[in-house]
Amino acid sequence: MWISVQSVQNRASKNYSIYSETGERRRRIHPKSKYGCVRCRQRRIKCDETKPSCSNCTNRGQRCQYGTFREPATAVNPGTDCPLLEPSMVAHLEAALACSRGSNPDLVDFADMIRLHGLESLNHFILCSQKWLKTPSVQQIMQRQAVGSIIHYPYLLHAVLAISTAHLAALDTTHTQSYSLTSRVCWQYSLRSYSECFIKDIETSSVDAIYFANILHSMLAFMYVQLPLPQAGATTMMPNWLTTLRGTHILLDMPPVVNRLRQGVWKPMIERHDRWHVEAQGRVKIASQLAPTPAILALRTYCNTLPQKSAGEREERLQFLTMLEQCSASAETVNASASFITEAPPEYISRIKRGDECALLLLSYWCKLFSKAGQWWLKQPAIAEAHRVRAYLQQTGDSSTQALLAIVHG
Repeated sequence: MWISVQSVQNRASKNYSIYSETGERRRRIHPKSKYGCVRCRQRRIKCDETKPSCSNCTNRGQRCQYGTFREPATAVNPGTDCPLLEPSMVAHLEAALACSRGSNPDLVDFADMIRLHGLESLNHFILCSQKWLKTPSVQQIMQRQAVGSIIHYPYLLHAVLAISTAHLAALDTTHTQSYSLTSRVCWQYSLRSYSECFIKDIETSSVDAIYFANILHSMLAFMYVQLPLPQAGATTMMPNWLTTLRGTHILLDMPPVVNRLRQGVWKPMIERHDRWHVEAQGRVKIASQLAPTPAILALRTYCNTLPQKSAGEREERLQFLTMLEQCSASAETVNASASFITEAPPEYISRIKRGDECALLLLSYWCKLFSKAGQWWLKQPAIAEAHRVRAYLQQTGDSSTQALLAIVHG
């Protein structure tokens, strides 16, 4: 409840106590101002009205916006600043969350928590101006052109809430547990509803939403799915995140899906994907002419001792890693780094699944390089995955493998 300046002065003159008659601390009061930023007014907290960004928004890594709400538009315009801040969209969010709870009893126990963070997370997803959603070009499409589809597909809505609350957890350490739990619950629901819709909707107009959700799922899977260390002799070493990370590539292997994506908001990304293959070949050629680093030299020496049957595949993977060594650590290079997995030959993925020593050595070095790609969602998981694979190889490998690991991860 807002308190007027006069009310504050009157109470102060009567020796107003900050404690109530029951001994509880009263809610902090401050004068109402019509000049505070939109976000502070929504959160009902005091805004210092600093421009271009108040201290509250600066501390939370969010874009600060001044002004009053406009009347809701009749439809979402992809070019507008932030349609999800319109009052009508709040009602749509409430309805979408209620519908999800009704269709999935597992969400009932977490309904209040999801509702508590729902609007804040949705606003954060649209307004946060940091480079936090893969590449800047992907982020722009997500926050602007594709924003209208979020409310209409439960799997996409909960994927957005999951990634946004995860980012809030990284920014606001005082509420990490609540944000993180909300993120995991929303992600699990998104995965289930996505799987149910994938087969029947893949040929329909929801292909843009499916592609959108798939990108977010790949980020969330890498953040959260870290398998326990397999024992020596285990039948598989396949990380769950690896399959999810390759999901976008699988979609792009479906001609009907690609044709529809070329006609929608993701057209720039599809065109960029096509150009990447040509660019990558040029980069690999340049990188192969450079003097190898100690890690690449050690890995190549090891690979040369193996049977020649898969020599071409191993050399292609080594050249790709050499190229990634030359990439700068920035948001722009995330997709290039991830393509070591997303664009990998099926044979290489099969070798990882079987626990092939060479494939895992290359994977562990890629994880080390990927951790330097410069995004909040991948650094710690990539480091943890590199350690996990290394620990597995230390269990199963001989002394030469141990020496190689020391060079690669030195």
